[in-house]
Amino acid sequence: MRHRFLMATWIFAATALAPTARATGRFNVGLKNFRQFFEALVLETGVNPTDPAVVTAYSKALTRLPRSGAVAELTTPTVLAVASVAGAFCARMIDADALETDPTYRHAHQTVDFGKGPSALTDGIRQDVVNTYGRLFWQRMPTADERALLATLFADAATGIPDTPLATKSVLHAVCGAAATSLAALVN
Repeated sequence: MRHRFLMATWIFAATALAPTARATGRFNVGLKNFRQFFEALVLETGVNPTDPAVVTAYSKALTRLPRSGAVAELTTPTVLAVASVAGAFCARMIDADALETDPTYRHAHQTVDFGKGPSALTDGIRQDVVNTYGRLFWQRMPTADERALLATLFADAATGIPDTPLATKSVLHAVCGAAATSLAALVN
């Protein structure tokens, strides 16, 4: 059991903290605590923190979110709680962007045509969205590997669903949720 924990800690440090360590010369291993996580999502998504769906998701997940931000708090229940809260924020951000008729005023989806189905999400649009999610949730541009993984998720999420505007929002929700719950987004 201890071997698995050490291996998980090493993988976490190597993948989530390597860019920070290279820039600063030190490892400062930690997760965002429950307050930092919530506040970060408010800033990153532009969603009102008093939105009823967000408040409900956060209240239900609160006891499972990291209290102190220690790496040992990264458990399956924590990841599920993070996914639930991030999903609520992503849904609200996507809904707000879909209602905004002037794309320049959208928070994250300036190149998306919300009046069309997922087939209208060209490679260029998908890349714009992935880059935007990287800047929002990770405060950096995605690496080539991250772009490839999220591009695959875009394709997988759009497979076998109707080509409707609602499906476009569903595909975006899957990709947004993945970016917002990644280790890079949880690192403090």
